[in-house]
Parts: sequence; C-alpha cells; structure tokens
Amino acid sequence: MAKTVIRFEIDSSDLEHWDDQYLAQLWHIAQANPAPHGDAEACEFAERVGREIIRRFVSNTRPE
Repeated sequence: MAKTVIRFEIDSSDLEHWDDQYLAQLWHIAQANPAPHGDAEACEFAERVGREIIRRFVSNTRPE
C-alpha cells in the first residue's frame, strides 16, 4: 500500500483578508487534518477558520 503525506503550512493570523473560496478550502483542510485528537495546534487552526466563517456570515446576514 502506498502512502502519501501532504503537509500544509498556513498563516492563520490574516484570515480576514482571504476570499471566501480560499477560506472554504481552509475549512476542508482543517477538517481533513490527520492530527491526533486533541492536538492543540490543529484544534486552534480549525477554530480560527470556523470563527472567521461565522463572522462573515453574521456580518452579511440581517436579523429578521
């Protein structure tokens, strides 16, 4: 069985300046990350991306 390892290095300190398509790509990367459960760095990255997605959604959605 062949094994392929793909590693991403992402500067998540500037998420608010990236477009929606790139942010969506980062969300999928964060969810597919093979880091062990509880890995602090992986969890923090997924949280930062998720918070930016929520921030954008809420800022562009008017309350009823």
